[in-house]
Amino acid sequence: MVIGDPYKFSIIFDRVDKWNMSINDNNGYLNLSIDSEIFPKKLINTIVNTSLFDIKNSLNNIPVDTSIYNMNTSEAFKTLYNLVYPVEFENDNDYRYELSPMALTDENAFVFAVKGKGKVKIVASILEYDYENSRHIFNDKVIEVILEQDEIAEIVNNIDDIINGYIEPEE
Repeated sequence: MVIGDPYKFSIIFDRVDKWNMSINDNNGYLNLSIDSEIFPKKLINTIVNTSLFDIKNSLNNIPVDTSIYNMNTSEAFKTLYNLVYPVEFENDNDYRYELSPMALTDENAFVFAVKGKGKVKIVASILEYDYENSRHIFNDKVIEVILEQDEIAEIVNNIDDIINGYIEPEE
């Protein structure tokens, strides 16, 4: 199932019957598409409703920060990454900007969002982890998309419909 526009921003997910021990389990895959790029690049097992709920909460609570919004793509990504994952003991983590659920961050796929000028900027990248320094290594492959508030509201409404059982994922 796809929520949103894969050429802008969308959530791609489905429950996989073989990954579930009972009909009450909800294991499946979930990926995000940003500017037609898939995050992460492979299918990963996640609890679908939990990940959808996390994304919905993030979309409903994107902070406004015009200075970050006005930054170029790479600078905005680095700034948001450092807010969410600050250098140890310097600052508290500010998870408000994080859009990727834990299943994606476990695969080093990071998606952040910030509001400004009445719109939402989403930036994303897949990073390599430097075990020696316990930090991710930034690269030049950062994707950006700008969405209108009504596009975000439509995605949130569609997630609500799925979570509340109004729409059953296709078998």
